[in-house]
Amino acid sequence: MINKKSTLSLLALLLLTACSTNKNQKIDTDHKHAVEAHALNHESNLEEEFIQNVGNTVHFAYDKDDLNHDAKTTLHKQAEWLKKNHDVKVMIEGHCDKRGTIDYNLALGERRANSAKKYLISLGVEKDRIETTSYGKERPIALGDSQEDLTQNRRAVTVFTDNIKEQY
Repeated sequence: MINKKSTLSLLALLLLTACSTNKNQKIDTDHKHAVEAHALNHESNLEEEFIQNVGNTVHFAYDKDDLNHDAKTTLHKQAEWLKKNHDVKVMIEGHCDKRGTIDYNLALGERRANSAKKYLISLGVEKDRIETTSYGKERPIALGDSQEDLTQNRRAVTVFTDNIKEQY
Protein backbone atom coordinates (compact mmCIF):
# COMPACT_ATOMS: atom_id res chain seq x y z
CA MET A 1 0.00 0.00 0.00
CA ILE A 2 1.15 3.54 -0.78
CA ASN A 3 1.82 5.62 2.28
CA LYS A 4 0.88 9.25 2.83
CA LYS A 5 4.40 10.48 2.16
CA SER A 6 4.55 8.81 -1.26
CA THR A 7 1.09 10.07 -2.16
CA LEU A 8 2.01 13.64 -1.20
CA SER A 9 5.26 13.41 -3.19
CA LEU A 10 3.39 12.15 -6.24
CA LEU A 11 0.79 14.93 -5.95
CA ALA A 12 3.50 17.58 -5.60
CA LEU A 13 5.27 16.24 -8.70
CA LEU A 14 2.01 16.30 -10.69
CA LEU A 15 1.29 19.85 -9.53
CA LEU A 16 4.76 21.08 -10.52
CA THR A 17 4.43 19.41 -13.93
CA ALA A 18 1.03 21.00 -14.48
CA CYS A 19 2.33 24.44 -13.46
CA SER A 20 5.33 24.08 -15.74
CA THR A 21 3.14 23.04 -18.68
CA ASN A 22 0.74 25.93 -18.08
CA LYS A 23 3.66 28.35 -17.81
CA ASN A 24 5.16 27.09 -21.10
CA GLN A 25 1.75 27.29 -22.78
CA LYS A 26 1.35 30.84 -21.50
CA ILE A 27 4.81 31.78 -22.81
CA ASP A 28 3.97 30.20 -26.20
CA THR A 29 0.63 32.04 -26.30
CA ASP A 30 2.23 35.34 -25.27
CA HIS A 31 4.91 34.90 -27.94
CA LYS A 32 2.28 34.13 -30.57
CA HIS A 33 0.30 37.25 -29.63
CA ALA A 34 3.44 39.38 -29.69
CA VAL A 35 4.38 38.09 -33.15
CA GLU A 36 0.84 38.70 -34.42
CA ALA A 37 0.83 42.23 -32.99
CA HIS A 38 4.21 42.93 -34.61
CA ALA A 39 2.95 41.63 -37.96
CA LEU A 40 -0.22 43.70 -37.77
CA ASN A 41 1.76 46.80 -36.86
CA HIS A 42 4.16 46.11 -39.74
CA GLU A 43 1.24 45.65 -42.15
CA SER A 44 -0.43 48.80 -40.83
CA ASN A 45 2.79 50.79 -41.34
CA LEU A 46 3.18 49.46 -44.87
CA GLU A 47 -0.42 50.28 -45.74
CA GLU A 48 -0.04 53.78 -44.29
CA GLU A 49 3.13 54.27 -46.36
CA PHE A 50 1.29 53.00 -49.44
CA ILE A 51 -1.66 55.37 -48.94
CA GLN A 52 0.48 58.44 -48.19
CA ASN A 53 3.30 57.96 -50.70
CA VAL A 54 1.62 56.11 -53.55
CA GLY A 55 -2.13 56.66 -53.31
CA ASN A 56 -4.77 53.99 -52.96
CA THR A 57 -7.67 55.56 -54.88
CA VAL A 58 -8.44 56.20 -58.53
CA HIS A 59 -11.56 57.99 -59.77
CA PHE A 60 -13.84 57.45 -62.73
CA ALA A 61 -16.13 59.57 -64.90
CA TYR A 62 -19.88 59.17 -64.55
CA ASP A 63 -21.08 55.76 -65.77
CA LYS A 64 -17.56 54.81 -66.95
CA ASP A 65 -15.04 52.14 -66.08
CA ASP A 66 -12.15 53.25 -68.29
CA LEU A 67 -9.00 54.64 -66.69
CA ASN A 68 -8.12 58.28 -67.26
CA HIS A 69 -4.57 59.68 -67.23
CA ASP A 70 -4.59 60.42 -63.48
CA ALA A 71 -5.86 56.93 -62.66
CA LYS A 72 -3.13 55.33 -64.80
CA THR A 73 -0.49 57.49 -63.11
CA THR A 74 -1.63 56.36 -59.65
CA LEU A 75 -1.89 52.72 -60.71
CA HIS A 76 1.62 52.91 -62.20
CA LYS A 77 2.92 54.07 -58.79
CA GLN A 78 0.96 51.27 -57.11
CA ALA A 79 2.47 48.69 -59.47
CA GLU A 80 6.02 49.89 -58.80
CA TRP A 81 5.42 49.79 -55.05
CA LEU A 82 3.78 46.34 -55.17
CA LYS A 83 6.66 44.93 -57.25
CA LYS A 84 9.07 46.06 -54.50
CA ASN A 85 6.84 44.61 -51.73
CA HIS A 86 6.21 41.07 -52.98
CA ASP A 87 4.51 39.88 -49.80
CA VAL A 88 1.63 42.33 -50.02
CA LYS A 89 -1.67 41.17 -51.50
CA VAL A 90 -4.43 43.63 -52.26
CA MET A 91 -8.15 43.87 -52.79
CA ILE A 92 -9.43 46.45 -55.26
CA GLU A 93 -12.84 47.72 -54.22
CA GLY A 94 -15.10 49.18 -56.92
CA HIS A 95 -17.48 51.98 -55.87
CA CYS A 96 -20.15 54.13 -57.53
CA ASP A 97 -22.10 57.27 -56.79
CA LYS A 98 -25.70 57.02 -55.62
CA ARG A 99 -27.33 57.30 -59.03
CA GLY A 100 -28.57 54.10 -60.67
CA THR A 101 -29.98 50.85 -59.32
CA ILE A 102 -28.23 48.65 -56.80
CA ASP A 103 -27.66 45.88 -59.37
CA TYR A 104 -26.39 48.26 -62.04
CA ASN A 105 -23.95 49.90 -59.64
CA LEU A 106 -22.66 46.57 -58.32
CA ALA A 107 -21.85 45.57 -61.91
CA LEU A 108 -20.26 48.95 -62.66
CA GLY A 109 -18.20 48.81 -59.46
CA GLU A 110 -16.96 45.34 -60.47
CA ARG A 111 -15.95 46.63 -63.92
CA ARG A 112 -14.08 49.52 -62.29
CA ALA A 113 -12.21 47.21 -59.94
CA ASN A 114 -11.36 44.87 -62.82
CA SER A 115 -10.09 47.78 -64.95
CA ALA A 116 -7.65 48.70 -62.18
CA LYS A 117 -6.66 45.05 -61.69
CA LYS A 118 -6.01 44.48 -65.41
CA TYR A 119 -3.87 47.59 -65.58
CA LEU A 120 -1.78 46.55 -62.56
CA ILE A 121 -1.27 43.11 -64.13
CA SER A 122 -0.23 44.73 -67.42
CA LEU A 123 2.44 46.60 -65.43
CA GLY A 124 3.88 43.38 -63.99
CA VAL A 125 2.00 42.75 -60.74
CA GLU A 126 1.17 39.05 -60.35
CA LYS A 127 -2.56 38.43 -60.80
CA ASP A 128 -2.74 36.05 -57.83
CA ARG A 129 -1.87 38.99 -55.54
CA ILE A 130 -4.94 41.00 -56.58
CA GLU A 131 -8.56 40.32 -55.74
CA THR A 132 -11.55 42.48 -56.61
CA THR A 133 -14.93 43.23 -55.11
CA SER A 134 -17.72 45.69 -55.72
CA TYR A 135 -19.68 47.69 -53.20
CA GLY A 136 -21.66 49.59 -55.82
CA LYS A 137 -23.21 52.60 -54.13
CA GLU A 138 -23.34 51.03 -50.66
CA ARG A 139 -20.16 52.60 -49.19
CA PRO A 140 -20.03 56.26 -50.14
CA ILE A 141 -17.29 58.45 -48.68
CA ALA A 142 -19.13 61.67 -49.50
CA LEU A 143 -22.78 61.90 -48.54
CA GLY A 144 -23.81 65.11 -50.31
CA ASP A 145 -25.41 65.72 -53.69
CA SER A 146 -22.81 68.03 -55.22
CA GLN A 147 -20.78 67.04 -58.27
CA GLU A 148 -17.69 66.91 -56.04
CA ASP A 149 -19.41 64.45 -53.70
CA LEU A 150 -20.59 62.28 -56.57
CA THR A 151 -17.11 62.33 -58.13
CA GLN A 152 -15.46 61.24 -54.87
CA ASN A 153 -17.74 58.19 -54.70
CA ARG A 154 -16.91 56.98 -58.25
CA ARG A 155 -13.69 55.21 -57.39
CA ALA A 156 -11.60 52.08 -57.08
CA VAL A 157 -9.72 51.71 -53.81
CA THR A 158 -6.74 49.41 -53.31
CA VAL A 159 -6.65 47.97 -49.79
CA PHE A 160 -4.36 45.43 -48.20
CA THR A 161 -5.68 41.95 -47.53
CA ASP A 162 -4.81 40.05 -44.38
CA ASN A 163 -1.65 38.39 -45.68
CA ILE A 164 1.49 39.66 -44.00
CA LYS A 165 0.90 38.14 -40.58
CA GLU A 166 0.71 34.67 -42.16
CA GLN A 167 4.47 34.88 -42.79
CA TYR A 168 5.41 35.08 -39.11
